Amino acid sequence: MTHFPQPNPQRRAPRIHLGGSVLALVMLDDGQRAKGKLQTISITGGLLRLVPATRDGYLQPFRFVALEDEHHRALSMTVEAVSDKSFQGIRSSQWSLPKSI
Repeated sequence: MTHFPQPNPQRRAPRIHLGGSVLALVMLDDGQRAKGKLQTISITGGLLRLVPATRDGYLQPFRFVALEDEHHRALSMTVEAVSDKSFQGIRSSQWSLPKSI
């Protein structure tokens, strides 16, 4: 069954910042392909850095319009797990006691 991710206007979906560590290939309307690197992803979409002839490329936001239930579930679990780890890491270092000399 297909899942149609809906943004929540009250709460922004958690995001994972990948910093270009995941390569992507985009199929264009004319059949050509464009290489890119995934910068950020969430359960509703993400941000892709496309790499044309220029050195830095440009950022292209995208939104998921339909995902198979299994893919949506896997994406949701991954985003949630990484977000929880990031939050715990920030929180635990924030509340750690200073080291004695």
